[in-house]
Amino acid sequence: MAAVCVWPRFVERARSRLEGTGIKVATVANFPAGGEDAAALRREVEAALDAGAEEVDVVIPWRAILDDRMEAAVATLEAGREAAGAATLKWILETGELKTPEAIALAAAMAIEEGGADFLKTSTGRVALGATPEAVETMLDVISGSGHDCGVKISGGVSEAREAADYMSMADEAMADFKDDDEAFWATPARFRLGASRLLDALIQQIASEPKP
Repeated sequence: MAAVCVWPRFVERARSRLEGTGIKVATVANFPAGGEDAAALRREVEAALDAGAEEVDVVIPWRAILDDRMEAAVATLEAGREAAGAATLKWILETGELKTPEAIALAAAMAIEEGGADFLKTSTGRVALGATPEAVETMLDVISGSGHDCGVKISGGVSEAREAADYMSMADEAMADFKDDDEAFWATPARFRLGASRLLDALIQQIASEPKP
């Protein structure tokens, strides 16, 4: 497990409980609406980091992108990156609301170029349509063509181990040319994450049901 994502009010408690485990504390900002108040977003991210968060998952201003209000979108993206500083920044695209490959690709490219994304994340899990293979394929295409070292986080509706494995294989295949020479896979925790709030129970049950050696 690379990180545990908690609501901002629980960051301090999570940090104290996870001290010494190597598991990082992540939290959310601009969540779940994806607003366009750059100053408010900056304050929210800075407060989360002051509380001890090491990673921040921030909802992109997807409505502004869909409405072609690019000045507002860029200002929000730049504010998020500046406020995050050295912390890991994951931009949540909300692909289920962007809907088309063209809109997803545009949002992904903006998150990388203007938002300085360390990760692109599919969904908040708060809308009807979360992650889909088509959306993830589009995101990986943008990452591979960007020239930036950007990871991907699959979140929203992933609840079965087989589905998680399929996404991992998709990422490894799409990004095979970008792994380091000494790496067997691209999809390591440094580049590939799964939102596991629903998946975790399925994985625990599967492990418990396997025969003991």
